[in-house]
Amino acid sequence: MTFTIGTLVIISFAVSLAALVVLIWAISKSQMRFTQEDACTIFRVEQREEGLDDPSVNVGDATQPTDAAGNAYHPADSRRVILFMLGMATLWLIVGSTFGLIASCRVALNCEMRNPTKSTATLCP
Repeated sequence: MTFTIGTLVIISFAVSLAALVVLIWAISKSQMRFTQEDACTIFRVEQREEGLDDPSVNVGDATQPTDAAGNAYHPADSRRVILFMLGMATLWLIVGSTFGLIASCRVALNCEMRNPTKSTATLCP
């Protein structure tokens, strides 16, 4: 049995309905609460005694961002982990795009070889 586009659409619709039911349940059971304190966290950055970011500051001269107590927002040793994860994400994006390009070229070339008079825009049988 092969999955068709319609089957995948139906499965996607069912999963989204299940997620909607879980969201409605979480809101009705007060699993998700939003208070005024949550809204104020956005403006805590503005309450610090710092000015706006200066685009003319060199990267080497810039200081690490800190909160009101002087603690760093992210530890210095997390830089390597973050750069590794960003690099791996970029690598897998390039690998996946390459495989997609190879697959589309193979389909187009196979269709062109089977039906040299037809356009490659039409699907081959």
